[in-house]
Amino acid sequence: MKVFVNNYGLKIVFVLAISLRVVLGLINSEANDDHLPVVHLIMEENRLPLRDECWECFQPKLYHAAIAGIFELFSIESLGVQIRVAQMVNVIAGSLLLVPVYYFLADFIKSRASQLLIFSLIAFNPRLIAVSIQATNDMLAIFFSTLVIYFTYRYLQTDETKIFAYVILFSTLATLTKGSGLIVFIAVFLILGLNLINQKLQLKYLGYVTMAVLGLGMSLYGGQYIQNYCTYGTPLVTNSPKKPFPNFSQPTFEGRPGVVSIKSAYFTFRVLALISEPQMSYENNEAPWHQTSLWTQLYGRLNSIQFDPWPRSWVSDNGIRTILAQMTFFFALVPTSLMVFGIFVQLKELGVRVRRSFASLFVERIWMIQIFGLGYIAFILLYTLQYRDVATMKVIFILPGLICFLYLLISGYQQVEAMLNGSRVMTFIQTSILLVVCLYIGEVVLFAVDLPIYSVSPYVNSWTVSPLSPLEQTPMFCGS
Repeated sequence: MKVFVNNYGLKIVFVLAISLRVVLGLINSEANDDHLPVVHLIMEENRLPLRDECWECFQPKLYHAAIAGIFELFSIESLGVQIRVAQMVNVIAGSLLLVPVYYFLADFIKSRASQLLIFSLIAFNPRLIAVSIQATNDMLAIFFSTLVIYFTYRYLQTDETKIFAYVILFSTLATLTKGSGLIVFIAVFLILGLNLINQKLQLKYLGYVTMAVLGLGMSLYGGQYIQNYCTYGTPLVTNSPKKPFPNFSQPTFEGRPGVVSIKSAYFTFRVLALISEPQMSYENNEAPWHQTSLWTQLYGRLNSIQFDPWPRSWVSDNGIRTILAQMTFFFALVPTSLMVFGIFVQLKELGVRVRRSFASLFVERIWMIQIFGLGYIAFILLYTLQYRDVATMKVIFILPGLICFLYLLISGYQQVEAMLNGSRVMTFIQTSILLVVCLYIGEVVLFAVDLPIYSVSPYVNSWTVSPLSPLEQTPMFCGS
């Protein structure tokens, strides 16, 4: 912890980033999706509801059960107070998230100026702040998954049993919080398998496998995955039906424009359209051109709160915020390009090791954490392909892999710095990143000013859950 004592710049960033989250958590009164009915059902009926009982009842319910317990413990009945308390849980998680992120970053970048620059990019990211101030399970899922990846990174360095126990603990908590948490368990089993290939079977590794299997079993039971399987025939359920498979290039429309074709969704990046029209739309007849491009949607949602016009109290006609969003989309191309460049840097390093010898892959095993990142990218591709609505193109679905993407950014930044250190180009890169940070802060501050103070906007309870087809026979292992 000495780094916090002597680095005043770091302390300022931490205090300001946390302060923004706390203030917004106290002001805000809406979320992207309505999770409080799940909490209320748990409180009223003392059980975990199933998918069909409310819009968000398909979710695993660790977050909802914890919030219900807090409400009952402190006898909180006011809806306004309930919303703020539920949001403050995520404010705490979003603030704590910054700690493992910084320690991971500090392991690779030793320059304090560069540390502060890249860390500020994460600490003030508007989407991370936005998800930290809502009463949903998303921030908790991001927090637990980040801890899984961070402790996996530590485990790959030390091979310590205690650290691996942390990996399984937070994997279990992530999977009990959100269905996408299963990705971390799949990644953990793959990493265990890869390490067993290169080593003799030891009692210690059998212990690791046992811990992983027990953690997964607890998650499948406590997260209602087994109950979902026996009730609906699948362990993973959502509140919407799957859509017909899209064509490769011929557009077809299913619901609100999102994935209208494979070519448009996965092989385009429409940044000029994004800068020209820096906001998406949930109206079928008003969708901008960039809305049917997955990578453009992820980029826009990551870098601006203004981009996504939901929830309604977050929407503003403040022209300054629009200009800030346009400037952010332009200058954020610099860190994004560094991250993409980092992919090639890491692939080159991996290729060199493979050519040297297979065993060299296991000398430094940090590359294995990218299994998590690949898992979350595969998830967003599959999810958007199956459901196609623009609401599936949310960057928060891949933010649990934050450390993996940060590692790509670090790799790209270090390689460029080694090639261009002291040059005007490197000065431009660092200045652009600093400008993005300032634009982030500016948008978040203006967002806080525009938010209605202490209002309690009613959540949208009129949404209906699409029914699933009844099972013709009882699934295997579920009894009669």
